[in-house]
Amino acid sequence: MQNNDESEEDILQSIEFLGIPLNSQTHYAVLVLRLQPKSKWLTMGSMPEKDRITFSMALEELFARVLAEYGVNVVFKGRLSEYIAILDVEHDEYEEDLLSVAEHLQARIRSEMKLDTMIGISEPFRGLRSVRSAYANACEAISRCYLIGKDIPISIKKYEDDGSGRTLREQAEKEICDSILNGDTAAVHLALERAVAGIRALPGEDEQQNFMLFLLLLPTRLMTNMRTENMGPYASHLKLTASFLQCNSLGEQEAMLASVYEDLTLHLQKMSTPHTNTVIKRVREIIAAQYMEQLSVTSLAEAVYLTPTYLCVLFKQATGKTINEYITQERLNKAKEFLAQTNIHLYDVCYKVGYLSPSYFSRLFKKYTGQTPGEYRENIMLNARPAAEKEAEQL
Repeated sequence: MQNNDESEEDILQSIEFLGIPLNSQTHYAVLVLRLQPKSKWLTMGSMPEKDRITFSMALEELFARVLAEYGVNVVFKGRLSEYIAILDVEHDEYEEDLLSVAEHLQARIRSEMKLDTMIGISEPFRGLRSVRSAYANACEAISRCYLIGKDIPISIKKYEDDGSGRTLREQAEKEICDSILNGDTAAVHLALERAVAGIRALPGEDEQQNFMLFLLLLPTRLMTNMRTENMGPYASHLKLTASFLQCNSLGEQEAMLASVYEDLTLHLQKMSTPHTNTVIKRVREIIAAQYMEQLSVTSLAEAVYLTPTYLCVLFKQATGKTINEYITQERLNKAKEFLAQTNIHLYDVCYKVGYLSPSYFSRLFKKYTGQTPGEYRENIMLNARPAAEKEAEQL
């Protein structure tokens, strides 16, 4: 799901050994269910750790039981309040079936456990190496539906290829959000101009207006969990949307977007400075304490109340490394410490630093150090031998 870069053949061997009914030929979709934040904290926030785990296990059992009614048996738990399923979508009516499964899941969980949930569903994929990106798609779908509103708690992530491998929407989303987070107002204006030029080429006025509204609300994905008073021009979505709808042309709408984007860019730039160091320090502390667990950018972002995209930019600016690069560095440094302790088996070192595949860990260790874990330990042992013993061996 997160750290596996093994070949399709290696993955197939693993799942066959474990008896997991997946293959490389069938089209699948990943479904991710999470508790809505308010529901999660009201229900689980004050529970002792033992009670939270018991409660989570009961929810996992209900999740599996409901999906089993639809013939889905590849289900498992992610983080404490995240539950994942992989569904067969070979049939033509898969979208309707997926929505039916999602709606039934939410209704049963609300009825039996009094919990409100959010569900994200990836686009169909084939090939088990694609499970990782499909999981990310489903998580992104959740973040989007949360921003749209809690009355729309199900979202299916679906792409339409425009021939270049990236849709106009995806390109606009990446370029505009990245530019805003980087504090580059010139790049923001350029990205907006490109997006609007693409919009003008769309066939119908309704489609153009839908896209313009998408651009208006696009930056809200950067402000999940942010206090209203800290959201600058987006403090009132109602007022902002009302002003936007009063524009008489695409040109006026573009000019308003340019102004709003620039205000937001400068606003985020000012407010990020005081607390960036605190955020980065907290993320480093979490990684240092939990490097042996299956950490993800999403879980770290949740811990510091930022969106994953925003956290990634702040972390890279502050450290010069991506979060995943930093996690890898921390794990390999710990691995070196464990390898220096000869009473720890080589294959145990892999698990102690958060990797589930010894072969992947060995390849990664050699990539970064130039040595396999076994070679690294041998060199440590050789260098630790008494000088007299080394001289005798040379003679």
